[in-house]
Amino acid sequence: MIYLRTPFIAVAVWLVQIQLGFASPLCLPPGAPDVGVMRAAPDECLFYLGWNGAGAPDSKSPNQTEQLLAENDVRQFLSQLEAQVTGLAQQAMRANPAGALLADHVPVLVKTVLTRPAALYVSKVSMGPMGPDVRAGLVVNTGDQQAAFAKAIGQIEMLALGQLPPGAKFEDVNVGGATLRRWPLPPDAPVVVSGFKDAYFLVSIGPDAGKDLIDRLTSGKSPAWLTKVYEQAAIPRPGATWHLNVAGILETARPFLTDPKIPAVLEAVGIQSVTSISGVSGFDDAGMMGKTLVAGPGDLQGLFAAVAGKGLAASDLQPIPKDANFAVAARLDPANLFRRLLDGVAKVDPAASERMSRGVGDLGSQLGFSFSDDLFAALGDVWCAYAMPPKTDNATQRLGNVGITVTVRDRKRLEKSYSALVKLLENQAESGDGSWSVKRSTYRGTTVYYVPLKRPDAPVTPPGSGAPPGLGTLPGTPAGFDGMAAGLTPCWCLTNDRLVVASTPQALKDFLARDAKAESLAARNEVSRFFKASDGPSIVMYQDVATDLRTAYPILQSLIPVASVGLAAQGMNLQIPRLPSLESIERHARPSTFTCKKTPAGLVLEDHQTLPLFSSRSLATGGVAVALLLPAVQSAREAGRRSQSTNNLKQIGLALHNFADSYKWFPAAAGYDKQDKPLLSWRVYILPYVGEQQLYNSFHLDEPWDSEHNKTLIARMPAVFRNPDLPQAAEGKTNYLAIVGDNRAFRPKQGTAMNEFTDGTSMTIMAVEASADRAVVWTKPDDLVPDDKDPKAGLFGLRPGAFLALFADGHVQTVGAGTDLAILKALFTRNGGEVIAPDAIK
Repeated sequence: MIYLRTPFIAVAVWLVQIQLGFASPLCLPPGAPDVGVMRAAPDECLFYLGWNGAGAPDSKSPNQTEQLLAENDVRQFLSQLEAQVTGLAQQAMRANPAGALLADHVPVLVKTVLTRPAALYVSKVSMGPMGPDVRAGLVVNTGDQQAAFAKAIGQIEMLALGQLPPGAKFEDVNVGGATLRRWPLPPDAPVVVSGFKDAYFLVSIGPDAGKDLIDRLTSGKSPAWLTKVYEQAAIPRPGATWHLNVAGILETARPFLTDPKIPAVLEAVGIQSVTSISGVSGFDDAGMMGKTLVAGPGDLQGLFAAVAGKGLAASDLQPIPKDANFAVAARLDPANLFRRLLDGVAKVDPAASERMSRGVGDLGSQLGFSFSDDLFAALGDVWCAYAMPPKTDNATQRLGNVGITVTVRDRKRLEKSYSALVKLLENQAESGDGSWSVKRSTYRGTTVYYVPLKRPDAPVTPPGSGAPPGLGTLPGTPAGFDGMAAGLTPCWCLTNDRLVVASTPQALKDFLARDAKAESLAARNEVSRFFKASDGPSIVMYQDVATDLRTAYPILQSLIPVASVGLAAQGMNLQIPRLPSLESIERHARPSTFTCKKTPAGLVLEDHQTLPLFSSRSLATGGVAVALLLPAVQSAREAGRRSQSTNNLKQIGLALHNFADSYKWFPAAAGYDKQDKPLLSWRVYILPYVGEQQLYNSFHLDEPWDSEHNKTLIARMPAVFRNPDLPQAAEGKTNYLAIVGDNRAFRPKQGTAMNEFTDGTSMTIMAVEASADRAVVWTKPDDLVPDDKDPKAGLFGLRPGAFLALFADGHVQTVGAGTDLAILKALFTRNGGEVIAPDAIK
């Protein structure tokens, strides 16, 4: 088995996903819609995911993404990378007998599913008197890969039979002229059949045994909901489609929502006002585009309503320069958002909403203004944020210029809270250590505030004694501006119609000096098209991808050799090919945009880009990467979790030794009161030695672990006691248990001195990573008392054939199931007189 450490496997998967996403021949460009696959979708559906497979890229297409796919060095890179990943996955699979049977078939199976037209759906999920009632299906047009696909399915069936009880077998059933195979599952399990109807591979789950699916495939028509999704998205070359029937899912889940707070949370978010969420991605004339449709029977509620209001106008983008390399504009009313937040919290927990409202009111009273009336209500609802590239090549100007603006609805009312907040900052600076201060200046008749920051190598100057020495004036800043040459000098001002915050004085100067008639981001072709209607989107996001690509790509190129060496050192011989040239990618880079707009049909989220970096349209290629690397990823996850758990035990061992250095003995398993009743676990008493002195001081040491006060501290369990392999439901529990007994490392009521380990500290187990079912509340005095008749009890099950043990000398070792019972029994005693050879521990 190949063990891989988490950081390196993460880099590998990340690189595969990104590079396959750039220009993968596996799923892009979109192929033509398959009529049969589309007809296979049921009339009523809870979940649907379909894709049209891959077409051949045309280098003469006007579509920039398609041109990118046709670049020779891009195709060569992806072909080499695919071969490397496939070979690595096959190598990992052949490390065990079951995987070896599938090593030559799974890559073909996965690639066919993700590159040919296919659809996956779930139409019903419920719990009936005879067990679960699940109705779902998968259909794949295997095309010319049918023979190889069928062979792979046959291998899977053979492997499945080996895991089933003797006598189990697949049953052939004739459905609609097709011979399907019924899987030998328990009587209370849903019926599952699979097989081919012509070139279509089918999997059907449910009582109809594939009949409904074949009927739709051969003689049906696309369901109305799917046709509507396509029509609303109106994407010229659709590639992938997904659909969530939110109303149906909520209705299905209703019997299981026993916690009364869950419906309240859903209502607060606004989910209950949504009937469906659908998405379509594909190609337009220029590149890639995608649309997500959030539909409801009426106006959306909750948090959805915060972005489903009035749209922006082109003039609202005026603060954003046309040449910004990143920008966001949004219509967001802070007063409305705050009110919705309080209303949402009130639906879930009225008392919490009241406390929140009271807390905001009290804070405002201390500051001398009302957040609701003097701040939120005074601010407008148009927010703009943008970033400009630095105007200098000076390396110290590395942050560029960032600006954030918000319109002002009532300047006179806002001045009250604005002045109070500025005064608060000034007071904080004056009482601080001199590393920052608040200064003011005037530029073009506007009072400007800025915060010069101390350089790390500059001495601290006492407050009030002027600017710290060595902090000159930023080139090009207005008179009176002091700043830090490293590029970040937060500054702000209040104009007649806007509150402005900037990262540098230069950014603020540029904003104040900018001609009101200068072209804004709305003048760019990529953005202007969204404002041709009377009401524009409520959110607009813009990114100059080419600029970011030029910055990031050389860094990525330099990391490739490092990643390959690191992966090889961990047993993963993935030689990542040389990346395609920057030129071959950059010439196809166009700005990306994202918008959110309210329409009569609901909320529409739309994005456009030409480079599929981290794109939803890379779903299929990312799936290929994950599927091909799955065996290695599973090994990596296990290795990573084992490594983290080992480190936890080592820290616990170090804490126990530090405790012993202070008290001359290791702690007892628990503390006891005068009535000889157990109070708290040893884990509480070593808290000061794992960096948790404050938490230790919070305990009432004379009370039991489940007293009213001490119970409130269970949720604050330190990370060192949290095992990464325990389920989330075990929050507040640990399976790092002491070995307890009169002749063990931990006595029940009395500490143990170092000289009492006559068998040797290196051959005495002090604590273990027990099985998950032995996990206990970490403050509870409950540990492991080994059973001499069955010393393995409670130890195995969390890891394959092994458990982790902390020895009394502080080292952590894996103890395998092959260790002799007598040896294991001896390891649990500190003074049994046994002599154990180091190689006796398997």
